[in-house]
Amino acid sequence: MFNKTAARLEAAVPPPIPPEVLAQKKPRSPSQREYLGAQLSRTQSFITSLQRADAEIRKDLGALRSHSRHLAKNTPYMGRYLKVLGVGVIGADGITLEADARRRRGATLEQTNTDLESAWEDWGRAATVCDRHTWAQVQRLALRTMALDGECFIRIVTGAPTPWGFALQFLDADLLDHNLNATPTNGAGAVVMGVELDGWSRPVAYHFTDPTERGLDRAYPGSVKRVRIPAEEIIHLYDPERANQTRGVPWASRVMYLLSMLSAYWEAEVAAARHEAERIAFIKEEVGAGIEPCNISPSAKATEIQSGPVTYLGLEPGQDIVTPDINHPNTAFPEFSKAMLKGVASGLCVSYASLATDLTEVSYSSIRQGELEQRDHWRETQDLMVSKLCRRVYEAWVPYAVLNGWVSIPQGLTLEDLKRSVWTPRGWDWVDPKNDAEAAEILLRNGLTTKTRLLAEQGYDLEDTFSELKKEKELAKEMGLEFEAKPVPAKPGGANAAA
Repeated sequence: MFNKTAARLEAAVPPPIPPEVLAQKKPRSPSQREYLGAQLSRTQSFITSLQRADAEIRKDLGALRSHSRHLAKNTPYMGRYLKVLGVGVIGADGITLEADARRRRGATLEQTNTDLESAWEDWGRAATVCDRHTWAQVQRLALRTMALDGECFIRIVTGAPTPWGFALQFLDADLLDHNLNATPTNGAGAVVMGVELDGWSRPVAYHFTDPTERGLDRAYPGSVKRVRIPAEEIIHLYDPERANQTRGVPWASRVMYLLSMLSAYWEAEVAAARHEAERIAFIKEEVGAGIEPCNISPSAKATEIQSGPVTYLGLEPGQDIVTPDINHPNTAFPEFSKAMLKGVASGLCVSYASLATDLTEVSYSSIRQGELEQRDHWRETQDLMVSKLCRRVYEAWVPYAVLNGWVSIPQGLTLEDLKRSVWTPRGWDWVDPKNDAEAAEILLRNGLTTKTRLLAEQGYDLEDTFSELKKEKELAKEMGLEFEAKPVPAKPGGANAAA
């Protein structure tokens, strides 16, 4: 039976094509490709080489970082984007901690959590080894640096010269030379753009230029003295766009060309407008028809008429004043700039209205849709900050809170049990407060959401909110005040009217 089946299968397979026939076949030309996106033509050109992410980044990382910083210093919209990003993702208070230490059966430890949160707040008043940044400022600077340079490096310094013996240190991305590469050797992994990796592409160490070597007039990579810092001490913040990407790319890399061209266009348009504005008038001299050219001797003086700050000069016969046409700024200047800025806003994942502060053409529905999409992008960035920065720092900090006597480990628990935490990023007010509040009330009444979720969306903590409500009620009772919610009057024709 098996032999018969094999014979039928062998008979069904077509015979191989002879090599001489294959040699006669011409390869398919680009115009015959199945996908239009794969075609190359005079009007459609692409980079056709396929490279790993690190190979592409290594060639351009230095230039991209330098250009990004230049745009932030010299263009208003790049500076505006960084501000909007910091305010939207981090806010004034930063991403706040809610300690969640609990026993194995799920019982929370309220006093321990309160002690942890209090100690964390005290430490956060001076979170860096240089004593310049609070914890909220660390978050804002880390996010700004990650967007500006494409990545941010923070070192966890244990044994720091601070009361806690624990602090953070910012390391400039320029200190990690992206041109430092080495193949694996005996007992050492490969070094890719300054990052030492193991066989699974996990960071093992970072080879920084010695940060203690200072010099305002000399670039960082000029020093050959490097320090190998274990990966356990480094927080490397970046948002990878491809698998096995070792370094981060500035977030404005997609819009640098547009911003540069827009700045050059503005410069040319302003220069042309200024040049035309400075040309007050021309003196036109008529020659011909019996009028001879005017030959004014150097000693001759024209008639002067003073009228306030303006002086009018008398003209010789045959001369006239001609006022030039003013054509700049060009009539297409506003619309062209707006079209360019819309492309920039799309590349930066922010709404055009927020980036350009232009509300002339927005409607309620359009600005609401743009705001909601922007908030979804901010939530992704908040998740990156929580998972890569906040939790990492907190879990490294907890042992020092115990060593300093601020927190004690309850009986039957371990140090790892104290590292559980919940982080609450900033939230945002409702776009349409009345309708959004009514929708939230309906969801809450039907059991489709919780007060914890609703408060978290606006950046508030349930326990803190309830504690404030309790204090307000106790204070009002103590002072003999009563605040009762007034019932909402029924709408005409509604259920109450029908009853």
